[in-house]
Amino acid sequence: MKKLFNFSIYSLEWFDNDWQQVIDFCDEHGFAGVELSASGLKELEDIKELPQELIVGMHLAYYLDWLPLNEGLVSNIELEEVRETYRQQLDLARQLQVDYVVFHASSVTPAEIFTQQFNYNDREVLESVAEVINDIIKDLDLNFKLLFENLWWSGLTFLSQEDTLDFLKQVNYEEVGLLLDTGHLMNTSLRLNNEKQALDYLNSILQSLPKIWDFIYGVHLHKSLSGSYRYQHREKIYQQFKDSDSLAEKEELVREFITKSDQHLPFTEVSPAELLQMLKPEYLIHEFISDQQEEFMEFLQTQDSLVAEGEKV
Repeated sequence: MKKLFNFSIYSLEWFDNDWQQVIDFCDEHGFAGVELSASGLKELEDIKELPQELIVGMHLAYYLDWLPLNEGLVSNIELEEVRETYRQQLDLARQLQVDYVVFHASSVTPAEIFTQQFNYNDREVLESVAEVINDIIKDLDLNFKLLFENLWWSGLTFLSQEDTLDFLKQVNYEEVGLLLDTGHLMNTSLRLNNEKQALDYLNSILQSLPKIWDFIYGVHLHKSLSGSYRYQHREKIYQQFKDSDSLAEKEELVREFITKSDQHLPFTEVSPAELLQMLKPEYLIHEFISDQQEEFMEFLQTQDSLVAEGEKV
């Protein structure tokens, strides 16, 4: 199992804008490399400045309401721009010779984010995702795994074994697979209050989906116990969203609600090692959100140590 952490070119300043320092950090702490966000890569003058040996995976961009199912924030003209962005990012991944790329198989309107009342069911969204993905990759010469990540919105949720397997069959690509995001799966429940409840919930869901285990090549490991926040605040924030005449304010309300819902915090009390031993993924990605180096490194060290301690038991 290759041990990684999420990284972006915007975090390079933590290492004095020196990629060699990132490599040295990984060597010192036992990481095989990083999962690099595709955000900002097109701004680089020369992609060759990125160290291929460090970048094991790439996380592609995600758009909320991007499929041609809804007449939402993204029009059909903009959808072609989205397609082109993905083609460019996939080509960058090919040049960097990554092991895998990650793609969110979901589409959701701002209103659905608050209400959780979806206009289309998971199968309908997944059929549309597969159709667009097949169009994007049909003329590309790709040589890495294409992994689809779960969310708690309509699309790939990992709550149905049949829907998940049928979706994979619809994607016209041989090296297709799944990436489990533990925090996102936790967010499918509003009733989780601590790490033990969360891990019990994850184990229960995954035990009901044994046929997808072999397709789970990677795990984004973090926790999200935001059920109480979402239950208490979503109606109030949604009302603010509806009352606002400012697109900028609406976007900020959505952004803040998503950020507080998708916490990306480290496990600190109960080791998730047993879950990892059950799934046996090829890639373990410690995934956190922080714009502060000290906080991110604390998260990383805390969770990495907890996993290691659990593996000894």
